[in-house]
Amino acid sequence: MKRYEAIAAKCVIGVIILASLLLAFFSMAGIDTSKQLMGSTIDAPEPEVQLETVLNGACQTAFDNWFVENFSFRYYFVKLYNQLMFCLGETNNNIVVGKNNYLYGRDYVETFVHNAVVEERDAVFDQYAEKIRHIQDYCLKNGKTFIYIISPSKAVIYPEYIPDRYLTLYREDTESNLTYEKKAFEAMGVSYVDANREMYELKNLGIQPYYKQGIHWSGAASAKFLEGLNGEYHFMPGRMQVALNLTSDSPVGGEIDLYNLANVYENPLYEQFWETSIRFEDNTEEYRNIFILGTSFSGWIVEILNGRFSDDTPKFNELVHYDYLNAGYYYHDGIMDELEMSYDLSQTNIEQAVLNSDVIIFENNSSYIPDSYYLVAEYLDNILCE
Repeated sequence: MKRYEAIAAKCVIGVIILASLLLAFFSMAGIDTSKQLMGSTIDAPEPEVQLETVLNGACQTAFDNWFVENFSFRYYFVKLYNQLMFCLGETNNNIVVGKNNYLYGRDYVETFVHNAVVEERDAVFDQYAEKIRHIQDYCLKNGKTFIYIISPSKAVIYPEYIPDRYLTLYREDTESNLTYEKKAFEAMGVSYVDANREMYELKNLGIQPYYKQGIHWSGAASAKFLEGLNGEYHFMPGRMQVALNLTSDSPVGGEIDLYNLANVYENPLYEQFWETSIRFEDNTEEYRNIFILGTSFSGWIVEILNGRFSDDTPKFNELVHYDYLNAGYYYHDGIMDELEMSYDLSQTNIEQAVLNSDVIIFENNSSYIPDSYYLVAEYLDNILCE
């Protein structure tokens, strides 16, 4: 037994010495051993040592959480593990590596193959559609433009690259959330725009609605969609003209958000990038006040409204953007202010924002309707549509 204890002690000492040598080497080489990962961290501040927290164990738990997030080499160890899992077809952060190295959000894939059957879905969708119809009627009665956008899902547009282990779970005996939502809207007389249709058209033209590495539609695809949408609803001043140019550059930033979240060393997913430019012609219309309730897919809409791909000047008078009910932003006079958010909608400015707006835009992804949308629809129905 003593022999094994001696061996264990030598191993521990060896690990400590090796770690010290590695730290010294990294320091001399100028390598940052405390680099932060994307999407793989939690807020874990260094704990203060107090007698009470030591006695009840809170200090030890807080220190454990802090150490896990901040120990040297974590960035490199996690990336090494993620690279191995990436090569095996799975990664952290709910990312699925599909065929031909297409990346998917696992939730979107599972929603697509299982079709996310929820209890009493008919009733839930019908009630939501009824409230949206009331909001639409309110807008029509008060001279406001109402636009409901169903944004695309990568799993819907590119099902051919979903791994077979997921496709074997596909349920043919039930309809998708997208089909349910559209049926409910049509039965209730709600006007909507299904962006999936235009994404299929772009795909057939060889323009990627999604890059292999991204979870959201590309800037080029969203710009082409908004070009047609503005031609129908005229919520931006002038006639929007989008030009796309295929370049040898690689997508970066938000265009490859899934790859960034994967936290791997090597990027095997190189593909060409569509450079986007926008021009507005016959700019004689007034700038309008716009309200948007959107998911993360509405990010490109907000950026383009703020002049992305064109002249970097806003295409509105005032803009209020609710990102689910998680965050709110007020754009005016070239300034962005953050809004106070709450699931108690009476504590927010949503009523006044809708009353002040000329254009009301709802956007939800075709995979599902967020729970917060039901709250907003019921709240606005109650206060605006009595």
